[in-house]
Amino acid sequence: MTVAHPGKTSKPMALLRHGGFMLLVLLLGACSDPGRSTAPAALSRVPLHIDLQAYHSLVDAQTRKSLIFAEALRLSTEQFLHTPDATQQAALQTAWLKAHNAFVAVLALATIDQQAPLLFQIDAWPIEPGYLDSLPAYPDSGLISDVTLAITAESLREQHGFTDPQEVSLGFHAMEYLIFARSAADFLNLAGTTLSKAHTTTGTDGDQQLEGEGVEADPAGAVATDVLPRRRQTLTLLADLINQDLNQLVTGINTATTASSTATPATQLLAILTRSRHTSDRALAASQQLLAGEAGHGAYSDSSAEILQLTLRGLQQVFSSPADLGQALLPLAPKATADLQATLAQAQALSGGLQPASEADQARVTLLVAALPHHFDDLIAALNSHLADH
Repeated sequence: MTVAHPGKTSKPMALLRHGGFMLLVLLLGACSDPGRSTAPAALSRVPLHIDLQAYHSLVDAQTRKSLIFAEALRLSTEQFLHTPDATQQAALQTAWLKAHNAFVAVLALATIDQQAPLLFQIDAWPIEPGYLDSLPAYPDSGLISDVTLAITAESLREQHGFTDPQEVSLGFHAMEYLIFARSAADFLNLAGTTLSKAHTTTGTDGDQQLEGEGVEADPAGAVATDVLPRRRQTLTLLADLINQDLNQLVTGINTATTASSTATPATQLLAILTRSRHTSDRALAASQQLLAGEAGHGAYSDSSAEILQLTLRGLQQVFSSPADLGQALLPLAPKATADLQATLAQAQALSGGLQPASEADQARVTLLVAALPHHFDDLIAALNSHLADH
């Protein structure tokens, strides 16, 4: 990826470089026939037996899991900052992956409106790393380097998306950049005992200097005494704010679930289908990025393929086992339901080995995922017809 300005990357045209991409475009176009038929009128009048209990139990279990892993991430952040070495950094990276994966799994269960402001606070991406921190080519860039700006929860919230959505100073991906793209030496506590664990040398003037990975990896001056405490404070706040925002999001999910319980089961199912349709759009975009060789959602943690798999698995859990909402839709739209379940099963299974994978396998996954929005469109149309007849 080419750097346009500090940390901002231009979108590559890698898709056009794939020999089979034109065939893929034609096949995707064939999946987009606007004249697709929906459920026959007779089927729209069949009685539906919709049981949402298993779905709500699934959502409750996954939201609780996400809160547990977010708190574990916060504690791991504390441990890393107490002893910022390679071992603790690896543990923190593992904690981040678990927490972010648990959050992705919540999104995949169609629990949240994709336009919810909290999503931008928790999971904004892609990011401009140079907006948050210094880069070798731009040693004075980044909020962390701007000593005129206090590093507080309020300032990070205020600066988040200040003039552009990629100007990210909150959430999982700001944290991802700091703990995956920077070394442990960039978080040394110069005021504490941790400094004694760093390698030092004595300069020609008799002063002690840090040597090794931190200085070599960041000639922009990451170990400057006025920057290190700001980076440490930023990391602490990011972990804290992820917990705060995620707790608020889960509270909102629970409140919305309670409020929607007064609606008919069919109306609730329609809302789940509609949100699932949006989730399938995200999955398609992610699959296309992987096919193009782009970094995608988990750019710094190399977790983009895993995120796609988790998204597909979540949809499969909703419409197959354990929530099995597809069973409620079978009498209404048997073919669309069977097609959705089969496509999800195939795509989810194949995406498990997506990275690294052959170009042919990546193209196959993209074709499968491209069919999902159309399956959801058919089911939404069928359920809307059913609601109109009742």
